[in-house]
This record gives sequence, structure tokens and C-alpha cells, in this order.
Amino acid sequence: MPDGLTLSASLEDGLSFDKNAIDSFDRNAVDGSVRLRSDDRVSLADGRWLTIGVLASTYSVYVWDPAASTRARLRDIAAYPWDPQWVVAAEYRQQDSELVRAVARARSVSPLGEDVSPIPGAFAFTLHGERHRLLAFEPVPGILLVVFRDGTSGTETPSIGRWLILPTPETGPVRLDFNRAMLPHHVFAESFPCPLPPQENHLPLRVEAGERVPLRD
Repeated sequence: MPDGLTLSASLEDGLSFDKNAIDSFDRNAVDGSVRLRSDDRVSLADGRWLTIGVLASTYSVYVWDPAASTRARLRDIAAYPWDPQWVVAAEYRQQDSELVRAVARARSVSPLGEDVSPIPGAFAFTLHGERHRLLAFEPVPGILLVVFRDGTSGTETPSIGRWLILPTPETGPVRLDFNRAMLPHHVFAESFPCPLPPQENHLPLRVEAGERVPLRD
């Protein structure tokens, strides 16, 4: 895979380059050629910006428009009423280092791609009298992402599932609060490369908790 992308422009093009835009927004006008790598950002003269991503060993360029109708018309996020029955005690079972599981992670973009994400462990819990298990991705050190589907997916909530984000547990029981289930980024902009839930994370019940759908004017 090439070590980044090359962007060539002149001052008249009005482009600025933000190195590692997630951590810094120090802008530098582009006059000549710059090397772009994952998480770098290029601001355009019309207010839009570009970000660089890597998927399946291929670089992708995403165009973001803060004035897009899907964003400008967003007024709220519909959610289920908070209910204590959806707060459960769980046990986080971490894999031994040599058994850390790596699985293909499909992303809901066009064309559909796959990459590999580590799954260092899983949450085991009892809900409505039944035992369940949810695998957890580790997108960044110290943070776990549980992507799950349930009986509401595709009707009352997004078909690509919802998210639970938790800090990596150290010891003892963990509280899973499905009232905090959130919509994936892809619901707000299709260019977000969101992971799809693995088959093991399809819950055979309706989780009527957490965020449901965005509300737009």
C-alpha cells in the first residue's frame, strides 16, 4: 500500500492542510505538494473539507459539507424512555493475549469493504431471564465499542445496529446500560465508515432502550 496520497495545489485554489486533524486544527495554506495520510484533513475554499481514510489497504477521500441538508435539517434524536430494566450487570471476559480474536469488520460504505479489527473480549450478561454475549471491538486503546442488532433493527432503529461505548474494564462486574445505546455515525452521513455488527451480536429480543432515529425538519 502506498505511504499516503499526494495533493498538489496553488495558493489560488484556497486549500489549507490540517495535519492529523483529529488532534490539531492548525491550518497551513497549500502551495505546491503535500503528503496526506490517514486522519489528515484538507479544508476547501467553499467551507467543505476532505478527510483521508484507509479501508481494506486502500486510501479513500471523504468530502464533508457542514451545510448539507441532512445536517442542517437535523433538529433532534428520538429515543426510548429511560427504563431501569435495561441496566444490567455484566462480566467482561478478556481473551488471553495469544487468543485475541481478529475478525473482518464490514463498513457500510459504497463499495462495501472489510478490514480487520481486534476483539479483545466479550460481555456476558443475563437479560429478561436469558444469557447473552456481546463481542467488543477496541477501536482505540482503553475504549470498547459494542455494535449490536436486536428486534427493533430495521424498523424502529437503524438496520446496521446501534452502539454501546465503554471504557475497558479493569476488574469486577460491569454495568451495561442499554439506555445509552447510540446511533452509529453512518445514520447522519453515509460517508462515515461504520462497522457492522458481527453475527454473534444479533440479540434475539427487542431492546426498547436508547436512541432510535434522527428527527429532521
